[in-house]
Amino acid sequence: MNYFCSKPFASMQVHNEFAVAPCCIWIDDKVNNKVETFDTYFTSDQIKDVQQKLINNQPPHQCMSCYDQEKRSGHSLRTISEEFESLEQQIRSQAKSYPYFDIQDIQIVTSNICNLKCLPCGGPSYIRLVELQKMGMLDYTPKMSSINLDAILRNLKSLTSLNNISFIGGEPFADKITFKIIDQLIETGQSKNIRVDMNTNLTLCTRENLSKLRDNFKEVMIRGSIDGVGEINDYLRYPSVWNEIDQVVDLIYELEIPFIVTTALTNLSLLKYDQVIDWAKQKGIQDLFLSKVVTPKPQAFDQLPTKLKMQMREKFLKLRSQDHTNRTHAAIDACIDICSKIDDEEPDMFNLINLLDKHDKFRNTNFQTLWPELNDYR
Repeated sequence: MNYFCSKPFASMQVHNEFAVAPCCIWIDDKVNNKVETFDTYFTSDQIKDVQQKLINNQPPHQCMSCYDQEKRSGHSLRTISEEFESLEQQIRSQAKSYPYFDIQDIQIVTSNICNLKCLPCGGPSYIRLVELQKMGMLDYTPKMSSINLDAILRNLKSLTSLNNISFIGGEPFADKITFKIIDQLIETGQSKNIRVDMNTNLTLCTRENLSKLRDNFKEVMIRGSIDGVGEINDYLRYPSVWNEIDQVVDLIYELEIPFIVTTALTNLSLLKYDQVIDWAKQKGIQDLFLSKVVTPKPQAFDQLPTKLKMQMREKFLKLRSQDHTNRTHAAIDACIDICSKIDDEEPDMFNLINLLDKHDKFRNTNFQTLWPELNDYR
């Protein structure tokens, strides 16, 4: 197995005041690894050790989350980039001594501010955590979190090799910090050489803020989180309204901004994912990407009875025979693969049904009308 990953050499994620890590699923040796500068972090003993292990094709324990995901779902954060192989070759040829860093890519988790309470979310959305606490499903008091804006603004000015910046959130468009960073990048002229990715739930995208990004950055990519269409969206990504999201997608295409649909694939969204595929085809959307949810376990992407998997497999096979883009075919193939794998033991659906019942009582919703196929497992 090739254990190499480019992120400890060329990427970083900033979150929680000014805590830094190479990526969002890094297992840190230190709690709240706060630093003063980017250089400080990339010259640390921890990064030096990890880089040496990766060059020697040894698996660092900090990276085990990715390796575990690959065993479970076939892909992970380190392998999804189209530049995965070329970055490895580039870094191996340049990294003659350690630590080595050439920060090209930064992901910024501005805060845990979000306007939605998506069903599989157990954080970072602050209002989702508050909801879970009110429902008696969280045993601690949620707190608002945010990055150190002054520190990130100061450090960004010093970067000359930066070519990609991603805003993750929470919900980036709900946070004023996002556009304070964007405004500085525009004022310094850095934006003209930078590709900006916005990971968004699409509920707060306006013509004004989208045009600002399009007109000032080298390239813009909107990664829209869509787990279902119509009432399925409204249930899974509560309390969003599908018709409003659909209109925003039309606006993005009107402004000629590249757009990718990203789906947090739970067992519930898998049962209705054929609807997402049909909608995307009608819209002319070229790119679909699946992120397979493994926690919480009751909503894990593969936690479905054999009967339901076989029913969905037939639907996806019919879709596979139709004319789709390569990216859509890849998403369909992933769903076929999931539905073709039968576990030795049937999953216990009690915890999922119980979870949905609790949410329905609290939110005054009704999952049974949307997923009637689950009524047999009550």
